[in-house]
Amino acid sequence: VGHLKLDIKPESVNTVLNSTIEMMEAQAFEKGVHLRCETMREGSRVMCDSEKITQVLCNLVNNAIKFSAENQTVVIASHLKSNQVVFSIRDQGPGIPLEDKPHLFERYWQSDQTDQDMKKGTGLGLYIAKGIVDAHGGSIWVESSPGCGSTFYFTLNTASAARAMALQ
Repeated sequence: VGHLKLDIKPESVNTVLNSTIEMMEAQAFEKGVHLRCETMREGSRVMCDSEKITQVLCNLVNNAIKFSAENQTVVIASHLKSNQVVFSIRDQGPGIPLEDKPHLFERYWQSDQTDQDMKKGTGLGLYIAKGIVDAHGGSIWVESSPGCGSTFYFTLNTASAARAMALQ
C-alpha cells in the first residue's frame, strides 16, 4: 500500500461502526440483506484514522453483502480482548474454500470458485484492508468453511493501551 498517511487519534468504536452502517444501509437494502450492529458499551475508544478504518469496515461489509442471499443477515460487531478491540463482520454466505484462504489478502487475487456475477471487484479490497490494518499495528484474518459463511476479523489498539505504551 506504499506510503500510507494516517491521522491517528482516539476514536469512539461505536461512532466508527455507526458511520459504517449508515454508509452501507442502502446497498444492503437494495440486495434485501439485513445489517445488524452489535456495539460495545459507550466510551470504548481505539487509536485509529477513522476514515481509513471506516474504509476497511465498508470493504468487509460490502463483501459480506455481495456474498449474502436475500433475507440473510450481516453482523458487524466489536468486543474488547485485553488491550485491543476486535472488529468482526459475519455473513451467512457460501463460505470460503480452504485452498483459497491463504490467498485472500493478496493483491489482485480472486477465487476461481466465485460466481461471475460476484467478480465485479478488482481483487484489491482485502489487500488494501490488510495494508491499512497493518499500518495501524493490528491484525486481520478470516474464519470460514464452505457452506457456513465467513467472519472477517481485525484488531486495533485501545486508546488506553496506546497511552500506556507511550508512557513507557
